[in-house]
Amino acid sequence: PLGHETHYAYDAAGRLVRKTDPEGRTLRFAYDAAGRLTSRRCPDGTNATFAYDGTGRLVHAENAAIAYDF
Repeated sequence: PLGHETHYAYDAAGRLVRKTDPEGRTLRFAYDAAGRLTSRRCPDGTNATFAYDGTGRLVHAENAAIAYDF
């Protein structure tokens, strides 16, 4: 349906928020107020989340299969 194009969408701050491949599968990204990636949703509905401490360091990453604390 979309041909051979991959489409990208960005928010007002220039961060990638959506990527749609030629088959129409969409990968979505969300960010916090500081611009750090907080979630990634895959086309199959799985989600990965990310958390940061007060200094901006990644302290937690999680998806359906595993969680990491740093």
